[in-house]
Amino acid sequence: GHPANYYWLYHAYMAAVAKITSLHPLQAEEIINITAIFSGLLWLAQTLILLKLAKPRTAYLGAAVILVYFAVNVTAVLSLTAYLADGNAMPDSWSVHATRITLLEGADHRLHGVLIKVFNASSMTPSLTAFCALLYTCVKMLKGKIDLLALILISACGIAVLAIRADLALHIVALLGGLVLAGGISLMGRASREISPAAWLLWFIISLVLSLPLLKYNLDAATGLPGLNFDLLNAANIRMIVAAVLLLIPLFALQCVFAWQKRDRAQCFVQIGFLILFLLTSSLQFLNRDQYKGVYLLAIFIAVSALFALQRLQQNSRIAWRRTGRALVMAWFMLAVLQIMYASYHALSRATKHITYRDYEYDGAYLNYEGKFDDNRAAAYYWIRENTPADSIIVLPLDVFQWSNLLHERLHYVKASQGLPYTDTIADYDERVSHLEAFYNEATALDDYQKLLERMTDSLPGRPIYAVVKDAEVSPEVMRRRGARLVYEDEHDGANVYWLNPEAGG
Repeated sequence: GHPANYYWLYHAYMAAVAKITSLHPLQAEEIINITAIFSGLLWLAQTLILLKLAKPRTAYLGAAVILVYFAVNVTAVLSLTAYLADGNAMPDSWSVHATRITLLEGADHRLHGVLIKVFNASSMTPSLTAFCALLYTCVKMLKGKIDLLALILISACGIAVLAIRADLALHIVALLGGLVLAGGISLMGRASREISPAAWLLWFIISLVLSLPLLKYNLDAATGLPGLNFDLLNAANIRMIVAAVLLLIPLFALQCVFAWQKRDRAQCFVQIGFLILFLLTSSLQFLNRDQYKGVYLLAIFIAVSALFALQRLQQNSRIAWRRTGRALVMAWFMLAVLQIMYASYHALSRATKHITYRDYEYDGAYLNYEGKFDDNRAAAYYWIRENTPADSIIVLPLDVFQWSNLLHERLHYVKASQGLPYTDTIADYDERVSHLEAFYNEATALDDYQKLLERMTDSLPGRPIYAVVKDAEVSPEVMRRRGARLVYEDEHDGANVYWLNPEAGG
């Protein structure tokens, strides 16, 4: 919804599903998210089986998968309990405060849990799945199962993340670095024996052809943005990470000792991978502090490490240690389940509460808005959706309802940056904003308007351009003198639709 010149590649997935199924894009996105969630859980299940942390088709495997996938902020219920114990009342479930009281000091307010994040319309969900698939592939290779399919999966995961969530691409590279460090020369030697030189060359060429254009695309999009910075072991980032996975840090430290004693390559890979990801996530600085997204990946590693430590305790010859290990697993699982339940209740309450920007209802493949618009243009939006070509461009003021595009389903001529610098690298952005100012100004001379319209149509050749104009903004008489064709008149709210370039066809 933002006028960004990056990140839109994610919507190619959504567009394909929407086209195939004839569903509304938001419904298509729900299908993508649910598919990605279950896919990620299955990849993690296969990984835990390979690591011998759980057996197939067991309840423990299901519990272990939940512990790993939902490892962020498992202390949520403890924080909530402490908050209520201080005499505070339970906040309204819709309130932002409802999730923030579950956070430890220093936490990022967006790291209150995994559930709400993966169910939101976000490219984070399939990116998390790609990371889980890559984790499985790395473990599989360390276990000696090296084939061309593993290489293809590595490329697919890397390219997918580069296409839809580029700021996590560095974490993919870091994971592969951990694989090399843990596997060493023997891993490369086995790979050279199992895969023919011709297959290696073909894989390398195809991967290069697919990834280099995406890399250039992301670099071009990032040019001029404050974007990526590196501040080694940034204190605020470290606090953010510690607050998100605090409960698991002692178990990770214990597993460092166990992994050193056993010298198992897969266990060493988990420890090395976490340390590399910790160094990366704690040092990166992204626009809007988006480095927090790396914590979701980091939590998966530390959760697997914690499971190794707990398994070792449960296999100890002393009954006291075995009981301690089982008790810790049960306590962790209960905290995770309670955190998921609270997040589910919070998300459901938000979805059912009548609030300004979520008060939607489906009408077949369309969305209707049941709330109140501040600018009373709803009827015009519905008319545009039902009566204009899909490639039409809509002229609207910058301060219109934020989610109006979900209703009229057309592209804006220009949309507000909402204070974010994504538009800084779009060459025509400022010019288009000035066009809006002139368009909605009755005092604009007719000659100036004709030049403005000519510039608009030249930049969008062949595209029908419609405008929603309220009588109070520009009178119908002025719009008539400008040569705009009135195609819809709203007698109730006075928000009319004008066709600015009838010669374009539509």
